[in-house]
Amino acid sequence: MGGWEVSSGRGVEVHNGNVVTAPKRGKRVIELDSHGDNSNSAIQQRVYLCPGKHVVRFLYYPRTKRQGDNTISLRLNGIELSHANKVHDGKWHQIRGSFYIKKPGYFDLEIAAEGKENTRGLGGSRQASSQKAKGRSRHLTSCTR
Repeated sequence: MGGWEVSSGRGVEVHNGNVVTAPKRGKRVIELDSHGDNSNSAIQQRVYLCPGKHVVRFLYYPRTKRQGDNTISLRLNGIELSHANKVHDGKWHQIRGSFYIKKPGYFDLEIAAEGKENTRGLGGSRQASSQKAKGRSRHLTSCTR
């Protein structure tokens, strides 16, 4: 999963191609609510970030039409940057979180399912990316140390 690891829950499913829906970008989709009881899971990546403003974006696809069933959160070191709780409308939605780093260092970036645990949670895109405020795009792990 490109540096991502399961950080909580019973595990995730990685779909190749059009299993539930076609990926918006790339070839894979990660399902975060996927395995029986206590099925909500999270993925995390440890990233090195330089000082400055950063923006993280990823794509999210709500799978059911029930409110409270498709909640997903984006966190940095356990602090929520953004969350979404949408119902299925057949569209991918971009989730965005911005933050400012004062000192360079390693940080834990996490995407977590938080809705009803029913094995119907689809989230994720092929990658999350960080973008400096001045518009220079970088992958999360490419910040100069």
